[in-house]
Amino acid sequence: LSSSSAASDVYKRQLQQNDEIVGLEILKSRIVVYKNNSISMVWATPEGGNTDPLDIDQDVIIDIKIMSGRTVVNFGDYHIFLALDNVYAFNGISIQPIGTEIINTMKNEWNGAYMHRAFAFSIPNENLYCLFIPTMEETDEDGTVTKPTSYWPDKAYVFNYAEKTWTIWKLGRQITCAGYVIKHYAPTIGEIDSQDLMWSQMNMRWADLIAYSNVASLLLGDVDGYINELRDVYSDDAGDAIYGSFMTRDYELNDPKHVFMLLEAVIGMSRKTAGQTRIRASVDFGANWSEWVPVNMTGTADYVEYIANFIRKGLQVRFEFSNIDGADFEVESIMVGFNDEMGKKK
Repeated sequence: LSSSSAASDVYKRQLQQNDEIVGLEILKSRIVVYKNNSISMVWATPEGGNTDPLDIDQDVIIDIKIMSGRTVVNFGDYHIFLALDNVYAFNGISIQPIGTEIINTMKNEWNGAYMHRAFAFSIPNENLYCLFIPTMEETDEDGTVTKPTSYWPDKAYVFNYAEKTWTIWKLGRQITCAGYVIKHYAPTIGEIDSQDLMWSQMNMRWADLIAYSNVASLLLGDVDGYINELRDVYSDDAGDAIYGSFMTRDYELNDPKHVFMLLEAVIGMSRKTAGQTRIRASVDFGANWSEWVPVNMTGTADYVEYIANFIRKGLQVRFEFSNIDGADFEVESIMVGFNDEMGKKK
């Protein structure tokens, strides 16, 4: 802008717009202004002084509905954020959709009236963008509510920006916010010795204990006022075995215009600890689920194949795997058997 009057005109237009600002975030030397339906850029103008300290590039991106300013995460050269129609990466000039394969699944689950409470954070050492959203109630086949509607985020859609893949985390709590804390502490030999513990009783290596000094821990606050720590080294939650599950995305097994009949899933799994796991299926974006099918993982084999039988009609299918009593397992492969519209088994 070449004059203070021109700058004033820009400021007036900004104030007169009905496009509400939902968030601000720095991107390199500029400030990104996220609004309900557009994105603008702001930067300092040293020659402007106190009269016109800022230049504004209004509506760099238009006609895009930003769900929540809290979903914007800064990765240095770009941002990632959630919009109504996709998850996007923004480099200050253009946006790139990165959530095409997951957005329909997300939209069928989120509680739209409370999506302003959605938020996100990054886990840089794991290359993860973690997007937390509130979801609607879930029911089983007979209509029984298995999960009530959430008014704060209770599910996370996690994007690995190095591998370009999505994962879904189901949470047992409604999370309101997240933050990091650095623990400036590592136990000494004397402190361990004072507890009268034998080395054979230690559940961690000494090198592991030392490594926790000055390491940032991720804390999640929930609606009940508790603070929860999210780390991948724990095998129990306050003494209770962790119940864990993961869900696949929706797979079209046939021509998307035709209904298929899901018959079976052949699962190849590696058992890490004794115990059982289970699997269930949904053909309507997770609105309704089959009964859980138990998969017995006991025994001495490191690798097992198990056939889970289903009879469900739909246009797409997703699976959810869950452990029981804290059992650890890895899914190495899954093959799906179904009938196409001509009645032929695939």
